[in-house]
Amino acid sequence: MKVFSLDALALPLLLLLVACSSKKSDPQPTAPLPALVSFAPATGAAGGSVTLTGLNLTGATSVTFNGVAATSFTVSSGTSVTVTVPTGATTGPISITTPGGTALSTTPFTVTSGALTVPCTAINTSTTWPDRLPGTAVDYIITCPITITGSAVLTIAPGVRIQFTAIDASLVASANSGLKAVGTATEPIVFQGTGPSSWRGILFGSNNPLNQLEYVTISQAGGSAPNTTNKKGAVQITSTSSRASISNTTIQQTDGYGIYVVDRATLAGFGSNTFAENAEPMASVPVSVVGVFDAATNYGTTNAKPWIEVRGTAGTSFIIQLETAATLTKLPVPYRFSGTNYLKATLTIQPGTVLEFETGASLTTLGNLFETTGALNAVGTAANHIVFRGVQRAKGAWKGIAFCTPNPSNNLIYCDVSDGGSDAIWGPSAPAGLKANVLVGSSSRAVQATIRNCVISNSLGYGLAQRNLPAVTLTQSANSFATNATGDQTTW
Repeated sequence: MKVFSLDALALPLLLLLVACSSKKSDPQPTAPLPALVSFAPATGAAGGSVTLTGLNLTGATSVTFNGVAATSFTVSSGTSVTVTVPTGATTGPISITTPGGTALSTTPFTVTSGALTVPCTAINTSTTWPDRLPGTAVDYIITCPITITGSAVLTIAPGVRIQFTAIDASLVASANSGLKAVGTATEPIVFQGTGPSSWRGILFGSNNPLNQLEYVTISQAGGSAPNTTNKKGAVQITSTSSRASISNTTIQQTDGYGIYVVDRATLAGFGSNTFAENAEPMASVPVSVVGVFDAATNYGTTNAKPWIEVRGTAGTSFIIQLETAATLTKLPVPYRFSGTNYLKATLTIQPGTVLEFETGASLTTLGNLFETTGALNAVGTAANHIVFRGVQRAKGAWKGIAFCTPNPSNNLIYCDVSDGGSDAIWGPSAPAGLKANVLVGSSSRAVQATIRNCVISNSLGYGLAQRNLPAVTLTQSANSFATNATGDQTTW
């Protein structure tokens, strides 16, 4: 029998082990080391945005401010990262960690405890501005027009206080973007200036359904007019088809309008607001949205021009008309109309409401394309007449009212109509120069109206003019006429 010596086996085994250990493994790629070259701004408060510039920043997994980890950052490219200063951050270096390692800034970032100055750049991604500081401290400072673009939505949290420090400083929702500022009764959002007429205002130029002001206080706006409206105002809906809703909001100390809505825009919601110390009318709206105003709003006693401005079609501008049925709520202030106010739908007026008309203004129940669906339904009570009168309170201060449709809701009951007859009221086939406070008739179309218990007076022409056709039905009784220059009634 052969006997093998362990010593005889040791050498081959050793050679095999050496051969295996000398075999090199496949090389693995190594991530490059990051480098943090600079950051801007050099100072800021918690909640502010800082842009880091460097090399090899792709895949960043962590950013810290003096050891406090940021909870929000975006890697824009291998050379740029945008980060939000975290709550609890203190002054010190910024570090960024990637798969290749950690880079540390050579200079410290200084954390401030005061208001954050918003950079003068467009907001193109949806973001929320939180309430950063306690109590009534200013959270954000805006020094220029800040535009929200694309489909971004800027949400402002309850309790936020923003100070605007330049005459053109403003927040602007453009394109399809949105501005949502919703506070609470106990934590309202505050937009303020640095003094009277010190900033522009809030501008809604988009149709985003999130455009909303609720439990907001807006003070000292109207410092300058945007070129979209050339009007000064605290809140403006600035382009056709744009929209916004406003509720539980205080608008005060404006060197201009409280609210200004351009033609063909929409005031989608309105309620329980407060107006005080505004230099121009509290609101200026096209007749198309005149029905939004509510009795729960505080229209105040300190506004320099205490009325609601209602704009109809003027001159050669495109036609503005009431498209959907609306109700004029009785307010403690009058509605003041200008231009030709076409009613393609029914306008109902509550008892006790006062309507005033500028020179050349009128109401007509016919749509601008001769639609016969409109009506003026003004039904007051013996104790609360509805009042139609001129701003100037003199003969010929405005044109008058024209009933030109067969709508059975055409009513003037317990109404006072005065100061009309400035010019011929617009009405199909009405004779040139026919002036009256009230006109009932059209060409060959059927027309229907009821006029009862009204006082029709002080016209520069007739009190009442009626088309003498079988298709024109005027039911009237218990009316009184006084001081009408041409006569109380006529037919044509």
